Amino acid sequence: MRDLYVDYDGVIVNTIKAITEMYDDEFRDHPNYREVNWSEVESWEFNELKCADAAHIDAYFCEPKFFEIVEFMPWADYILGLLKEYYNITIVSMGHTENLKLKEEWCKFNIPYARFCGVNFDNHVNKSKIDMRYGVFIDDVTENLNTSNAIKRICFGDKYAWNQDWEGVRCANWFDVWKAIGKPEWKEQQNKKKLKPGCLDI
Repeated sequence: MRDLYVDYDGVIVNTIKAITEMYDDEFRDHPNYREVNWSEVESWEFNELKCADAAHIDAYFCEPKFFEIVEFMPWADYILGLLKEYYNITIVSMGHTENLKLKEEWCKFNIPYARFCGVNFDNHVNKSKIDMRYGVFIDDVTENLNTSNAIKRICFGDKYAWNQDWEGVRCANWFDVWKAIGKPEWKEQQNKKKLKPGCLDI
């Protein structure tokens, strides 16, 4: 089986939606509050959420509530369930210590067939420490993709400031992921129609 390395935030789960909901719950009665739909958030620092500073937003990532309300990206759980038949799946995610601890627990419960590998923000700026040679890597951050040694690298999801300069393969959703890697080469060869003697497959 081949190795598949998948990012967590913004790829497997809708992180922006969960953070926005936590912000709404906390600041709904604040005099400067304005409701923001998660799809309006386009900045890495969540600048659109005006009542909270970056440190406050960052703290949300380490709260148990985040992992109670965060949702899979559409069809992520289903497609991952299919891919596990062809790949050894590892979730590779960056975060601070408490975030990584809670994230690993979430993954063990929701994606029990996948291995979790955390990369601490306190020590690393990207995921290059993870040896992904010969594997497929899916992430939504250009820096992580460019510094990876994976043989196939895919940028996932909508275009944001942190990935708009990616020039490689891009998958907008999990159905695109299935189309891109759902049939590994050996599977395609196995299912290839048998030709009659003397015939060319053209």
